[in-house]
Amino acid sequence: MSVIPQIINALIGGSMVKYFYGGNAIWALVVSGISFLIAAISVIRVNDVDDKVELKN
Repeated sequence: MSVIPQIINALIGGSMVKYFYGGNAIWALVVSGISFLIAAISVIRVNDVDDKVELKN
């Protein structure tokens, strides 16, 4: 399933670095890292409760 993001990055990643970051790929890594940290902090707010399962003998 991780193939789709790789394909999208291959198609538009180079153009984004060229036009948004002025050819400095380090800024793409910085933005990716900040986005990753925001996603990790957001997971704390998820309330995942498992369903109760009753076993029948």
